[in-house]
Amino acid sequence: MSGVAVPESTQRVGQNARPSPRHALLVNPLLHGPEYGMLRDLESAIVGSTRAIQVPLPRAALERGQRSPLGTRWAWRRRLAKRERLEINADVLWVVCMGPENHLLDLIDLRLPKGAKKILYLFDTLPNQLESIRYACKDIEWDLLVTAFPDAVEWLSRCTGLRWHWVAQGVLPERFPAAPVNQRLIGFCSYGRRVESVHRQVNDWAVARNVAYDFQTSAKVHADVPCDDLYRQYAWHLGHSLFSICWPVETTHPTRAGFLKPLTCRWFEAAMAGAVIVGSEPDLPQFREFFPAGLVQPLAASGQIAPALDALWSERARLSAAAADFRASFESRWSWYTRVAEIKALLAA
Repeated sequence: MSGVAVPESTQRVGQNARPSPRHALLVNPLLHGPEYGMLRDLESAIVGSTRAIQVPLPRAALERGQRSPLGTRWAWRRRLAKRERLEINADVLWVVCMGPENHLLDLIDLRLPKGAKKILYLFDTLPNQLESIRYACKDIEWDLLVTAFPDAVEWLSRCTGLRWHWVAQGVLPERFPAAPVNQRLIGFCSYGRRVESVHRQVNDWAVARNVAYDFQTSAKVHADVPCDDLYRQYAWHLGHSLFSICWPVETTHPTRAGFLKPLTCRWFEAAMAGAVIVGSEPDLPQFREFFPAGLVQPLAASGQIAPALDALWSERARLSAAAADFRASFESRWSWYTRVAEIKALLAA
């Protein structure tokens, strides 16, 4: 999706197609970084499930959005920006954003056929993003507003005066193939958010026992590396790890989580990759809808954990077999294709 040349002038997408496409997906080709891999996979599932045409955002709008990003002191400039006209001949328009900060429709003079529906799916709807969320909903008549966080629905509906729905995050099964146990070269892995005291102890434990421990070492990403490449490498590492350490957002970043218990992609990715998940679960009733008891092995976020790591390591064969069974049973429940079907059902209701 990246590297698509977009004319500066008015665009007409799908105007001469026969028959006109029912679904269209608005794409931001400038999004880079491993965190956008999950967004691209949802977009892929939308295209695969609906045959949606992919419509790149006008480059001028992208550049203005970069100069005046939502959530910053420069956001007010957006109201003065010239809108780029964009015509899309489709009955349903999908807009997927990692957070409201990715929203750019306020910089576009969007033209759709009469009666066309507009869907907005937001991965992140955290308390500190409320003003940007309100802005993304302002002056745009969304037909379906969807958050990935179940406990945010009531709060968002109350704060925006609009009806919100919940559809969980997910993962593409083909993106995260699970390697056989005898090919899993990594003992423990830890990517993204982590508890530093646990990380240090796991590293010491792994070094002492000559066990491979793989963890994220940099938050910086080269802009010229497609997020698909980064996400594919991440998936390979997960699929070749015996154990994956995962923590709730409220454990690692309580201020960011606020009153929410976010259900993020990390759980779906590790489970689909067939890794044994260790850590602690979000204190969220809906978590159990996707991850049954026994799927996550508890690990304390404080104190001495070497004995617990020894116990996990001694049981790795049994636990890995259980993880493979969970994957076989829940693959469709974790899939982005299932999420697309859920969103379509909400739109049709």
